[in-house]
Amino acid sequence: MDFKEEGDPFLRERDFIDSLSNVVANYSELAKITGIGKIYQYLSDRPSVWNNEFIEPIRHTLYRTPSEKVIEIEKYSLFHYTGNKSEYRVSADSEKEATGSIAKEKNTPVLVIYAFINRHYILDLLPEVSVIRSLLNHGLDIFATDWGTHSAYDKCLTIGHFVNKYMDKSIDLIRKITKSDKVSLLGYCGGGDLAIIYAALHPEKVRNLITIATPGDFELDDSLLATWTKAMKENYLLNTFGNLPEIILNAAFILRNPIEYSHKYFHFFDKPCSLESS
Repeated sequence: MDFKEEGDPFLRERDFIDSLSNVVANYSELAKITGIGKIYQYLSDRPSVWNNEFIEPIRHTLYRTPSEKVIEIEKYSLFHYTGNKSEYRVSADSEKEATGSIAKEKNTPVLVIYAFINRHYILDLLPEVSVIRSLLNHGLDIFATDWGTHSAYDKCLTIGHFVNKYMDKSIDLIRKITKSDKVSLLGYCGGGDLAIIYAALHPEKVRNLITIATPGDFELDDSLLATWTKAMKENYLLNTFGNLPEIILNAAFILRNPIEYSHKYFHFFDKPCSLESS
């Protein structure tokens, strides 16, 4: 049985979507009445601090391309990839492989902007398949955002706060460090939407705008998560928990295809993909 083929139509039925929305709203209301929501908000900053200050610095060193933190504002950080300069020197072969536009713009710094749920190394998980290393190999000067792990204490932050404070200060710093008038923006997933917003507000600071896997026009997004989200009574969640608890977000990803999720890690470690044959 192909769950995606058989289960997808059911998960899109109006009755199911309404029931799902009501379950989340009722769960939120129950958590509010019993005080669980307040307890969550009070305790949520503890794991946030633990993750930002202890766990992520360790993850940052595992198989990652060398980088340094050049700015830290609240829980946000901006990283600059340094590495071994000789390792990332643009070779003659790399120059031939590079497109004309990349070769011309290689001196323009690039800011990689991620979605809020992604850490700055999501495109740099392993050296053999690192997007970041590939960009460095083409002579590009790479910076990357890291939004950190947020908690209910950050519930008042808006999109404008991220774009006009964190991103704008980062881009001004990048321009100062690199002595470049403009910065190229590479937005991944939801980070692409942030890049689009910033480019629209500050076009004088942006040279190129590139997006990967970015929703863009949310009205055209008919994925399961988008369909469910549009039906959610988000005020119940936000009033109770202050933000979207990660357990609910993870549950939504699992619900899309629970069979695939249950086998994902088993097959990943059982039969890893061959990097040599790719």
